[in-house]
Amino acid sequence: MPPTDIALQRVILTAYRFLSGMTPATAAANLVEVGRAQGFTTRATTLSGADLQRWATTSRPPRWAAYAAALWLQDNAKVTEPTQQAAMAQLLQQVEEYRQAHHHV
Repeated sequence: MPPTDIALQRVILTAYRFLSGMTPATAAANLVEVGRAQGFTTRATTLSGADLQRWATTSRPPRWAAYAAALWLQDNAKVTEPTQQAAMAQLLQQVEEYRQAHHHV
């Protein structure tokens, strides 16, 4: 059975939290910056490190956060764990579909 979108999002947000090497607060702020820069969110407020942790573990994460984390990981980290690689591949495919649907090239 394939993982759910929520499971994929949690896997990639967990990978981002640990592979970014940033403090929780900095990782959360960076995630919002990447999400805004890519046009995934218009969120004006910062995100707390605790919010990011909840999204990665217990709460339903917003799709924009998972997309931003996947793009950041693609550009800035070496993802070697197979489950994380699979989640990243699926989310990056979703990012491409989102961009095509929203005319981002």
